[in-house]
Amino acid sequence: MKNFSKILLIMFNLLFIYNAYSISDSTYVICVDINKNYRWLYENIYENKFYKVNGIVKKIALKNKYFYAFSPEGGDDIIQDLSKKCIKTFGRQYFIVQPANSDISNWSLFELNSGMYASGFISIMAYSNYGARTTFVHSFGIYNVILDTEKFSYITLDKITNRIHH
Repeated sequence: MKNFSKILLIMFNLLFIYNAYSISDSTYVICVDINKNYRWLYENIYENKFYKVNGIVKKIALKNKYFYAFSPEGGDDIIQDLSKKCIKTFGRQYFIVQPANSDISNWSLFELNSGMYASGFISIMAYSNYGARTTFVHSFGIYNVILDTEKFSYITLDKITNRIHH
C-alpha cells in the first residue's frame, strides 16, 4: 500500500509538471498569403523583436493522422487582432496568421475558443507502423478568403477532416 501511495504521488507530480509546462508554451506569428509566402510579425521591428503569443500546443488526432494547433491565451480576439496587424503591416494579401517557431516549422493552425480554427496552411502527419515514429503526409491550405478587415475567416474540424479524406 505504501508503494502504491508513492507511485500515485509520482504520477500526480508528473501530471502537474506536464500541465505547468503546457501552460507556458509560446509561439511566434507569421503573416501568410494564399501562395504560402510569409513574413514574420514583429512587435518592434527596430529592436528585431518578433511578436510572441502565449498559449498551449495541441495535437489534434484524426483517425491515424494528426496535426498541431496552437490555442492562444485570449482566443478569438487575439487572432483577429493579429490578422488586422498583418494586413496593416504587409497588405491585404497577408490576411492569414499562423503560429511558427522557425523557418522550417511544419504548418499548424491557431485554435480558437469556439473549437474552430483560424484559416491557414496545415501539415498533416501520420502514425507509422514503427511505433512512436511519425511521417509527414502532406500540407495544404484551408481558408475562406475574406478581405474585409472587420471580418475573420474560421474553419471547422469537419472541413479539415473532409479535405484530408478527399
